[in-house]
Amino acid sequence: MIGIPPTVLLTSIGGLGDFHPCIALALEMQSRGIRTIIATTACYRRKVEEKGIAFRPIRTGLTPDDPAQIRTIMKEGPGYSMRLLLDTVSETYQDLAEVAREADLMVSVGANCFAAPLIAKKTEIPWISAVLSPGMLARPSSRWDVAVRRLSQPINQLRMDIGLPLSRTALTDQHFSPLLTLALITSPMCDREPGMPPFTATGFVYYDGSGAELPSHIEDFLRAGAPPIVFCLGSSVGLNPDRFYHESAKAATMLGMRGILLMGANPPLNDLPEDIISCGYLPYSMLFSRAAVVVHHGGIGTSALTLRSGRPALVVPHDFDQPDISVRLRRLGVARILKPEQYTADTAAGELKELMANPVYTMAAREMAEVARRETGLQTGCDAMERICSESRKSLAFAAQTE
Repeated sequence: MIGIPPTVLLTSIGGLGDFHPCIALALEMQSRGIRTIIATTACYRRKVEEKGIAFRPIRTGLTPDDPAQIRTIMKEGPGYSMRLLLDTVSETYQDLAEVAREADLMVSVGANCFAAPLIAKKTEIPWISAVLSPGMLARPSSRWDVAVRRLSQPINQLRMDIGLPLSRTALTDQHFSPLLTLALITSPMCDREPGMPPFTATGFVYYDGSGAELPSHIEDFLRAGAPPIVFCLGSSVGLNPDRFYHESAKAATMLGMRGILLMGANPPLNDLPEDIISCGYLPYSMLFSRAAVVVHHGGIGTSALTLRSGRPALVVPHDFDQPDISVRLRRLGVARILKPEQYTADTAAGELKELMANPVYTMAAREMAEVARRETGLQTGCDAMERICSESRKSLAFAAQTE
């Protein structure tokens, strides 16, 4: 083992909000001379390998690049996606266990890695859980407890199949590793409730694929006038936008504001006023700080980059952890909330007017940006991973010497 670099396995199951932190962590670890593998759904292969990171596909019930499936998930809600994941948990376990044989440390990133704690128990590979959403750190309600027991059945069946005892918390075991739980979240958004397992809040880990400059026509637009309102819905919610972009364009016009509509995979809108433009995707890290306000869906990745930009937000939460995140942003004083079914040009214009007219929101957003910029989420998280890798290798070397 001496002279051979250690290997860290990063695994994540979900959309870009779950996947992007894996890329950031992998790149940082590789810059430290530590080999990394990302194990996730096959649709992310190109994004991983083009960064020089080893990729291993794992079978899951989710297909993040399938618009039809994502639209169904957004329509049916979290229970539907949970069933997709649990129906394939045995296949996920088989694939991930095979990849874990290559690694010195396994890190599960996000909320859907049900197989990770089972593999850690069965193989004794060191395992770190990395939580991305602050709601995962909260104590479940009694109503949620009932759902957990019912949904845990496929996981407990797998536990019996591989010779592990049943667990009453099989569905949530993935959130807290007994070795170390990293909350890759800014500290002010984290609750520390009595009786909950310990965790280390590192600050956000940012990645949105940026590195190049904004397209020249976007730069020209930004320089030609006042900061615009940026409207976006993320990679999943954006596949089922309803009239969000139409109403957003009208709201910006009503306020006499310029606007940028980030349409994602949707076709661009036609016949827009010259002070409103639509495009597919732009790096949030390069755009949000040049906005007046950001209107978004409350996904954790988008919320993190909005907080770092120092701009207030109008949050239109749809499902999953978005309602919880939006409430936390409002509690920090940096956002207002508008439910999707209430989102019209008139209501959006009213909320945006309050955000821009009330200096309290701007001041709170600037203060939170300073907090976010002082935190070193990526470095802190990778320091912990590197330390545990080193300790694990020393333990193995000692065990080998004493045999």
